[in-house]
Amino acid sequence: MEKEVLVQWNPWWENEKYSPNLKDREILGSIKRWITRKEILAFIGVRRSGKTSLIYLLIEKLIKTKISNKNILFVKCDDERVKKENLINDSLT
Repeated sequence: MEKEVLVQWNPWWENEKYSPNLKDREILGSIKRWITRKEILAFIGVRRSGKTSLIYLLIEKLIKTKISNKNILFVKCDDERVKKENLINDSLT
């Protein structure tokens, strides 16, 4: 996978003061309790329901709690520039 694509998906890698300028959501409090778990979290729902915005808000909260920006990986599975096979493995290498 191209490094440029990963940097586009993860702008906080290069911008230490990442702030998506989005309205906070009530559901974020319920989601934060899952962050310390080792499992992968998946957000599913209908198109344009705010899944990506919610993830960006969560990333902002993680950065504010002193999680290293480089330890946060966001992968867009619907981006046509990447192959779907081995998407997670390719993102981590």
